[in-house]
This record gives sequence, structure tokens and C-alpha cells, in this order.
Amino acid sequence: MRDSTTVLRYEIKFSINETQAQQVLDWAVGYLTLDSHATNAEEGTYRTKTLYLDTELQDVYHRRGSYKHHKFRVRRYGSEPFAFLERKSRWSHQVDKFRTVIAESDLPLLGSYELSSRWEGSWFHRQILSGGLQPSYQIGYERTAYVGSESESPMRLTMDRQIGSRPAHGWRFAESEGLPLFGDRVILEMKYCNLLPLPFQNLIQSLDLTLKRISKYRLAVQASERIGRQGKLWLPYG
Repeated sequence: MRDSTTVLRYEIKFSINETQAQQVLDWAVGYLTLDSHATNAEEGTYRTKTLYLDTELQDVYHRRGSYKHHKFRVRRYGSEPFAFLERKSRWSHQVDKFRTVIAESDLPLLGSYELSSRWEGSWFHRQILSGGLQPSYQIGYERTAYVGSESESPMRLTMDRQIGSRPAHGWRFAESEGLPLFGDRVILEMKYCNLLPLPFQNLIQSLDLTLKRISKYRLAVQASERIGRQGKLWLPYG
């Protein structure tokens, strides 16, 4: 099991269609290599599920207080028996992410009010207890991911499709995907350190891409609220 890690980088997002996504994929094959998480080696894809945490008053969604810049979540890749406890902090396009990996079977420990300080996830547990955070929504999607390394700035490119959400039910992941969130659009994200790498600059210019602020969690809350106004949202759990 890996130790806790800290990542400081820039992240920029774009909303693209499938035609553009194929163009990005063709470009990535020439410049980058498949991400190590990819379970489908031919397509370079893997499935991700994330539990987003919020308070009873939705302080994270409304970006109140410290939650203007910070959010907490639990993520699982594919069918791995591990989960990542993450604190993600954002200032404009700069992101600081600290995370710890635990056994998925340990997730129910996060619902306890007492826990040993020697557990790997104790820092996360303390912060969610003090902030009154609980699982709010589960969001899943298929991710295509490529990585590369410029001499001065490592690069990572991801495209997320088939994004779905559902209300969370405690500290566990549901198998079903839930409510579609983003239609047939694709979220393209470029991640880098320091300066925007020249290959990314060229890709943005060639496809005439425009930066867009996109939060999957905010999309999930807003979709649920729309359905709530029209009728109760019901999804079978499991």
C-alpha cells in the first residue's frame, strides 16, 4: 500500500464534443503514453467512482468559509480493493492535492467518532469530523488518461465521459452509475506544473478551445435539485 502523497500543479478544463475528443486522442497517441491506471490498454480508459463530501447545509457546494478553496472526497479506480482519501485545494487554476490510500474495507471507519491516530486515514477522519462532512453524492465516469514529460514540465491529459451521479448512502460505493450529468459532452483536462507546456498550447490553439470552469460535484447537486423540483429522485442502491 502506498504512502500519502502531495501534488501541486495547474489544472485547466474544456468542454468538447466527440469529434474534438477523437482529435485530442489522435494527438495524445503521438505525444504521450497511457496512464498506469488504464485497465483497457487499447483504449487507455478506466472507471472512476468518487464520494464527494459536504455538510448538512451544503457549505462545500456554496463555497462557504474554508470550503471556498477546499473539498474532501474518497475515490476508487476501477475494481481495485483500495480507496484514496483526498483533500483538494484550488486557487484559480492552481491545485494542491493531498491523499492517502487505504483498504476499501476500512471505509466504514470514517463513520466512527473514535479512531486510532495510528491509522493511515486519521488525518482525513479528524478533518471531516471537525467540519461535519458526510458523503453527499457519488459520481462515476469513464476516464481516458495519458501522461508525458516535458524537460521542464510533466504533463497529464484526461478526458471524462459517461458521467453519472447518485445520492451517496454512507461510506461505500454503489455499483449502478445513477443520473447522467453531462450528456454527450466530454470534459477535457490538462494538468501541468509551472508553465503551460508548448504541446498543450499548440493543441489548444489548433482546436480553438476555450477554458471552462466545470465542477462535477456542482453538476450533480444542480441536476438533483432540478429533479427534486419536478418530482422525487429515486435510484435503486447497489
